[in-house]
Amino acid sequence: MRGRTIRVPKSEVRPTQDRVREALFSSLQLDVPDARFLDLFAGSGAVGLEAVSRGASAVCWVEESGAVFKILKSNTAKLCGDYDQQLLRCVRGDVFDFVQRCPSGTPFDIIFADPPYQKRGRNNRIPSPSQLLVDILKSDLLSGDGILVLEQGADEPLPDVSGWELVRDKRYGGARLRFFRKCDTSEK
Repeated sequence: MRGRTIRVPKSEVRPTQDRVREALFSSLQLDVPDARFLDLFAGSGAVGLEAVSRGASAVCWVEESGAVFKILKSNTAKLCGDYDQQLLRCVRGDVFDFVQRCPSGTPFDIIFADPPYQKRGRNNRIPSPSQLLVDILKSDLLSGDGILVLEQGADEPLPDVSGWELVRDKRYGGARLRFFRKCDTSEK
């Protein structure tokens, strides 16, 4: 999809910068082909679209805002017309509700979450990265050896949640990418 343009909402979202997205996929280059990819707080869908472009076998985008969701649907329809639509899914809804209620099934290999920095969501709450990590850990959304990537503001504190191992933490200007894996709790 190189060189193709996507629409970005004029407000409500803070798109992942091109440089940060490039660094993300450089770090995941061996993991993305044939992976099941979940893009939470999807916005324009640019991160999930990049995953499709790099060979992910299935992508799901979750976005709450109705206006932003329309743009997300338009972008995926325009750019993914040649792909198997059964493997691409856009979900409109609250990310926390999606994580808590998503039915068991084939888990995702990579979950990317870019919660709004200090923006209140539905129910007038600020999306908490720590709560998101707890909810994902309780769910069956991430495969056992899967990767969760959390994009945060560069100065946001590291979420303090047991059950996760921070495997990489990299700052890119005003953004930070944190890569987590579930801790191995099996006895050795």
